[in-house]
Amino acid sequence: MKLKFDGINVGSVIRAYDFEPLGDRPDRYIDGEIVEVVDGVKDLTDAKMYRVRVEVDTLYPENPRPEVFVPMEVLGRSEWDGRVTVLGVAGDLWGWR
Repeated sequence: MKLKFDGINVGSVIRAYDFEPLGDRPDRYIDGEIVEVVDGVKDLTDAKMYRVRVEVDTLYPENPRPEVFVPMEVLGRSEWDGRVTVLGVAGDLWGWR
């Protein structure tokens, strides 16, 4: 079974939201480059995820997370169509490594 956000390539730059955007609170997301596709994280979960090197972290702007794991799909109301979006390819975007 294909997961909702399966199929994004390593090297793609994505925006992944921590919480669904709502009008009464600021958007919380990371922008970063997918560096690896993983089938689970040891001692955490067996979910299929992207390991992302973070460039922008709006949840922790003063102390950004260096990397995060973004699940390809989550259950229930935490999932929505725009949770993960592709911004481009790392080598093609200005300012990206």
